[in-house]
Amino acid sequence: MLRQRADLSRMAPAIATLLALGVLTGLRRRERVRAGEGYSSPLVAWVGKRVLLTGACAVGLYATGPVMADPAWLFAAAIAVAAGSAAYAGNLPARL
Repeated sequence: MLRQRADLSRMAPAIATLLALGVLTGLRRRERVRAGEGYSSPLVAWVGKRVLLTGACAVGLYATGPVMADPAWLFAAAIAVAAGSAAYAGNLPARL
């Protein structure tokens, strides 16, 4: 378990950076809804939220559980978190 926490502590800046990029990309895409150039999709927001939670749960499971897996798949989980946050933030309605 110590190896997993060490791997996660090395990956934490990359995961945080990808999460921030995903949120900023989603908020940038959300501006098209406010400008009237597009429409928000509740289905894409729902799927994005599920992808975000799946990636976050995978990282949490690796950090706290006895899962002996290759730490390289943390990149895939981080990309899932970024894509999910971009889809969720980008397809929120203009008025909440």
